[in-house]
Amino acid sequence: MNMVKRFVALVVLVGSNLLVAPAAFADEVPNPKPNAPDGVKDMADKIIGLLKWGGLAFAIAGLLIIGIKMMSGRDNGRGGRDGIDALGYWAGGMVLVGGAASIVSFFMA
Repeated sequence: MNMVKRFVALVVLVGSNLLVAPAAFADEVPNPKPNAPDGVKDMADKIIGLLKWGGLAFAIAGLLIIGIKMMSGRDNGRGGRDGIDALGYWAGGMVLVGGAASIVSFFMA
C-alpha cells in the first residue's frame, strides 16, 4: 500500500508541474502542424484504413453473434442476458472504432 501512495504522490507532482509549466513558457514553444514525410502518409493511410475496415467487419460479426446468443439464451436459464450484456461492450467498441479519428482530432486541436 505504501508503494501505491508513493506512486499517487508522484503522479500528482508530475501532473501539477505539467499543468503549470506550459503556461509559463507558452509564448516560447512552437506548435507546428503535423507533416508526414514523403511516402509515409500513403502507407499510414492504408494501414489505418485496413484497421478501420477490420474493426467494422468484426463489429458486424460481433453483432450477429450477439443476436444468436440472444435468440438461444433461453436454453441456459439466463433468458438471453448473455447477448444483452455483450451489447454494451459492442456499442462501446463501435464508438471507438467509428469515432477514433474524431476523438484524436478533438484532443490534438
